[in-house]
Amino acid sequence: MVKEIEKCPVTGLPIVQNPQWTDIRISNDFEVTYRLIGDRILHAAPSGHFTRGNLEKAYAVHDRVLTESVTPGVKIVEIADLKNITGSTTRSGRLAAIRYFEQKTDKYLGFIAFNVSWKTKLFLSVAWRIRREPYEFAVENDYESAVKRALQMLQQFDARDRFDPGNFITRPEWKYEGDTLFTECKVLNDKVLYAIHKGYLRNQDVEPVSQLVADIFEAGYFKDSAPYHIADYSGVTGGSWYGRVKFLKTFKSLKDTYGPPKAFIMVIGSQVINIAMKMAQKKMDIPMIFVKDLDEALAAVRRLEDPAHQGLPPPPAGDPNKEPGYPYEKYEEEIMDFIGSLTWDTPGKQLKEVADNHPFKSVFDAISLVKLDVDELLLESKKAREEAEFANNAKSQFLATISHEIRTPLNGILGMTDLLLGSGSPLTEEQRDNLMDIKYSGDSLKILINEILDFAKIEAGKVELDQTVFKLSDVIERVIATVSVKANEKKLAILSHIHHDVPDMLIGDPVRIRQALLNLIDNAVKFTNQGEVRLTIDKKNETDRLVSLAFSVSDTGMGIPQDKIPTIFEKFSQLDTSSTRQHSGTGLGLSIVRSLIQLMGGTIEVESAVGKGSRFFFEIFLEKAMENQESNMEEKELNALTPQPVPLNETKLAHLNVLLAEDNLINRKLVDRYLKIKGWHVVHAQNGKEAVRKYLENAVDIILMDIQMPEMDGYEASMKIRELEAGTGRHVPIIALTAHALESYMKKSHSSGMDDYLTKPVDPMEMYRIIRRLTDHLA
Repeated sequence: MVKEIEKCPVTGLPIVQNPQWTDIRISNDFEVTYRLIGDRILHAAPSGHFTRGNLEKAYAVHDRVLTESVTPGVKIVEIADLKNITGSTTRSGRLAAIRYFEQKTDKYLGFIAFNVSWKTKLFLSVAWRIRREPYEFAVENDYESAVKRALQMLQQFDARDRFDPGNFITRPEWKYEGDTLFTECKVLNDKVLYAIHKGYLRNQDVEPVSQLVADIFEAGYFKDSAPYHIADYSGVTGGSWYGRVKFLKTFKSLKDTYGPPKAFIMVIGSQVINIAMKMAQKKMDIPMIFVKDLDEALAAVRRLEDPAHQGLPPPPAGDPNKEPGYPYEKYEEEIMDFIGSLTWDTPGKQLKEVADNHPFKSVFDAISLVKLDVDELLLESKKAREEAEFANNAKSQFLATISHEIRTPLNGILGMTDLLLGSGSPLTEEQRDNLMDIKYSGDSLKILINEILDFAKIEAGKVELDQTVFKLSDVIERVIATVSVKANEKKLAILSHIHHDVPDMLIGDPVRIRQALLNLIDNAVKFTNQGEVRLTIDKKNETDRLVSLAFSVSDTGMGIPQDKIPTIFEKFSQLDTSSTRQHSGTGLGLSIVRSLIQLMGGTIEVESAVGKGSRFFFEIFLEKAMENQESNMEEKELNALTPQPVPLNETKLAHLNVLLAEDNLINRKLVDRYLKIKGWHVVHAQNGKEAVRKYLENAVDIILMDIQMPEMDGYEASMKIRELEAGTGRHVPIIALTAHALESYMKKSHSSGMDDYLTKPVDPMEMYRIIRRLTDHLA
């Protein structure tokens, strides 16, 4: 129940309180008490820590108290005792406070804080100055001064009716309409002369407008006292130099004839007019106030009409910066020293509090507030970086694990399928079709995994371009050979043409060029049922060192609807997203192509028409190789995407001893069969420790080392073997055999002493090629 508890010692008004408004617990570290002084001053006493969470909860309570204590439609002044606030207000907490009070313009006349810490006072004063709330704000030292200030705000508001905009009067003859300027004058209670200007002020407009003002004075208005002159320039776009000069002369003439106005209040307009009026302020020799709208202008009039108001100080005579003894340079140097001394990247240092009467206190306050916000942003940024790094590492680990867990069984499925198809065992036509379906599905899954891993590497910025000498014709030949099998199945023609003036020996990244072209041509084959797919390469520009090549892949396929073209290069975008779509895929292929081409400094575009086909084209710069330079691409790079067949009956190394370290039984059986097809002797190990022991017990020629094994992984086992070899002159080649396909694992394999890297699903031809290269000296 609301009850009076005492009289206000300052005003004598009753102070009422409700038990439900007392010691309201907001959280473990924040509570607040409310009282009502009279019926229009709300006294709030919060206690605890200003955080965003506390404030947002407190404002819900605040709304309830306002509803219970204040008569609907009545505006109040709130005074807030902040002596029991601990710590400094967070930036997010300050923003929450500003947003809340922005929504209370229909309830508030003013807000007064007292018993305020320096940092909170800093925030409040700067925030209100910047936000320009439509109600007043003040910071006072104690309860008595806060209550007195609240009474003053209420008295000013009560006087508002005398200066309500609805009470303005005007006459048809108080209007002027020129070629570029419109002016209308209004009068309020013989106190205010209001002139509204719109357009562009020119020399010829000044006299007609001045005559309007003179006519109002001649009609007997303002005969008892000088008026407040409000000039609304918010609709003025500018003014000629002659017009501004003539305005000053005419204004001086009006002042000499009818006396100076009590104050000249300007509603600001264009930058030109604002600067011109501020420069003219000294010459006009009258108090001048700059406001943003009519409401602010009338509020200024009400303040000046208040008997307690001391009036405006007279404008300074001349430029104060040039007056003897004015310490302008001293203050400028002080501000610059203060800014320069701040350690912006170190939170909580080098803040400075200046005296209230310092001429540039607001500047120091604003800089200090920026510093506090920078401190908080630095901490937030550090936290965000740590979280992003953790998330990135988690994503990489997730991709590596998923890759490993999918590739390991997939290796067994594809390998065993290949062995059955190539074993020569009698199979029925249905059995062979089923095996081919298994192989096709497994190959499709392998492509999807590779695309997801490529996309992850590009997203993480871990794709780096090689700069190696290569033959363009070799790259194109291998691309065409790869897609020809699928094209032949669909009876499509695959055509390629390299213009005769295109240099063949180039320097760049042939693997990435081949990857981009393979993806584009494979897509063209996928979406073309009859006709042809054509690759053309033309020279666009050439310098002594560089050549610009234009690549084009066109088809006679289904084409792309125009509304789909803007999205086809987006991640996970697919042309047909319906449940009945005919072509599968991740929707990452074209996104990867675009990223690779952008890495090479080019852009990719597309032209297409439904039912007529599509053309994808891009242009990249490559460096020309010298005449005496030969291709230095390793065979591994040449065959990275298109491994060439190797005869299985080749017996150049018929007596090779191979150590196979693999913990997965199916994969161990599969690789064992691949190796025994060549007639090689195989020693098995099921973990890293056993691999090191078998290495010591057997005269092995080469080691296939799985990376992820129990007891001791492949990295540690390889390092142990290299330690054992130290000083012996012996070096047994080690090939990493793993389902991990991320670049980081490849690098780690090499740093552990491994010689090459073979990913699962194992391609037997690729495995034979690597083994032959690493053991060629034994043949």
